[in-house]
Amino acid sequence: MSTEEQTQVLRSFKNFDLSGDGKICQTEFQGLLKDMGRTDITPEQVQAQFSKYDLDSNGQLDFHEYLKMCMEISENHKAFGKQSSKIDEHMKIENESSGAFSTFSKEEKRTFTKLFNSTLKNDPFVGERFPIDANNEDIWYAMQDGMVLISLVNAIQKDTVDMRVVNFGKEGLPNIYEVKQNIDLGINSCRGLIKVTGTNHNDFLEKKPIKLLGMFWQLARLIAVKKIQLNDCPEIYRLLKDGEELSDLLKCPPEDILIRWVNYHLRAADQHDRQISNLGKDLKDSQAMFYVLNQLDKNKCSLDKMNEEDKVKRAEEMMKNSAAINVPDVVDPNDWVQGNSKVNSIYVAEVFNTRHGLQELDKEERDKCGLDEDLEGSREERQFRLWINSLEIPDCTVNNLYEDVRDGQVLLKVIHKIDETVVEWDRVQKNANNHFKISINCQVAFDALKKLKVKTVGIGHIDIQDGNKKLILALIWQLMRVHYMKIIGNKSDQVIIDWANGRKGNENLQVKNFKDANLKTGVFLINLTAAIDPEIINWDLVNMDPNDEEALSLNARYAISIARKLGAVIFMVWEDVLELNSKMMTIFMSSLYELWEEKQ
Repeated sequence: MSTEEQTQVLRSFKNFDLSGDGKICQTEFQGLLKDMGRTDITPEQVQAQFSKYDLDSNGQLDFHEYLKMCMEISENHKAFGKQSSKIDEHMKIENESSGAFSTFSKEEKRTFTKLFNSTLKNDPFVGERFPIDANNEDIWYAMQDGMVLISLVNAIQKDTVDMRVVNFGKEGLPNIYEVKQNIDLGINSCRGLIKVTGTNHNDFLEKKPIKLLGMFWQLARLIAVKKIQLNDCPEIYRLLKDGEELSDLLKCPPEDILIRWVNYHLRAADQHDRQISNLGKDLKDSQAMFYVLNQLDKNKCSLDKMNEEDKVKRAEEMMKNSAAINVPDVVDPNDWVQGNSKVNSIYVAEVFNTRHGLQELDKEERDKCGLDEDLEGSREERQFRLWINSLEIPDCTVNNLYEDVRDGQVLLKVIHKIDETVVEWDRVQKNANNHFKISINCQVAFDALKKLKVKTVGIGHIDIQDGNKKLILALIWQLMRVHYMKIIGNKSDQVIIDWANGRKGNENLQVKNFKDANLKTGVFLINLTAAIDPEIINWDLVNMDPNDEEALSLNARYAISIARKLGAVIFMVWEDVLELNSKMMTIFMSSLYELWEEKQ
């Protein structure tokens, strides 16, 4: 089907779904057939045709059943219905249980859709669905089968999902069970990257705008700001304020860095009185961004139209300037002038990503940055950070593990999440605004760690305050391990190893510990996933040659994605398998052991 035909299918489904419940009943189906030119069908034939495509026999057609019908009975792919989607400027959704109404921002939906258009237009799996019209509701339908969600996750972190585990279905049409699996795989792969509590496959299948838009914002934000960090853009170092330490900059979320960046260019333009404090209302008159763009390219981004009286036309001219330096079209001028911080931050981030205009650092400056060249340590920092974020503790999001744990607050919240009885909260300094109070909080955290029987020999609370990377990683690893062991009933390592050795297929691949060389092939791990669901494995994709390095990496990727498809929450990457990372092997096997016990 062409992109135009796909769009027609989406729109016609919505227009025939008169009740708006995401299903088409038999009465709606009869009108649908007439619109497709099938006026000669009798009521009996309508019933027979409806039953043919009502695959789950629930008296209604969902979108996938509807699509299958369109593919089969439309003569030469004639128009599936050219009605436009009905657009409400103020999106209003009724809660089925309470009857109360919730609204969501149309400008946010438009902006996120435009960003997804730019991000996925060349995606080999879902690229044909894009661009999606940002002015209608097609985005909910495009997301319905989980494929776009999976592609967005891979756009944020390459190879998070091995596409070989995705259900594509016969002739590109997965059944409802396979679709649910795909959505769950996408959601599980998001854990740690974004907050997904309360979101499940039904929210996608039923196209619940409030739930989905919450995920869209988090995904869009990560796509836009993923390179706004010191390791990816060392030139951010130039945004340090007088008297600041590098650690102060590392604590800043990407939005704060963008505010600093805008102000940096405003000062360079001698616009000291235009300094901004937010990415919403302070930017909606477009003038600050006119100056920023002019600093980035004086030839292509002039200031001629910055005093245009009509604020929307002024925004249009600003965006013409950004388009001239190849900034993607992600925001509508009418939406920009609303001053929505989410919307405007996406645009500013895309300008930064296209051309930040910060002078390259010399060798001395790069040395001062102390860019982390410890790949293993950097990987562990990310894994432990994702684990903490996956706990979805209120008001606790870690952007930089080393910096964010230094005041003791994050550590206390994580410990409390694992065991609510060990933190002495009456000793905690709530407003820890000086070194003394921070020291008290770190000491309270260390006292709680001892109650959890975490080994703190050679580590003191001062090491946390000082941001000692090696010791912070050692401490957080022990916390992570305590958490996973608690989930599986505090089983010993040997119990897990014995269980793993006893699974079918591992008879000749016995391992002694979590660093055993037999784990390197990935086959042992794949056999563990098969113990939970043997039908989920395509053995044709598993390479048994232990000397083929590329095949081993593919086995590792396959094992990790299968585990996520089964519902395991893990943060291992394929390199951990080849390098025999015992920490991540422990988490991987423990997660699968938990799923196996649940199955029993």
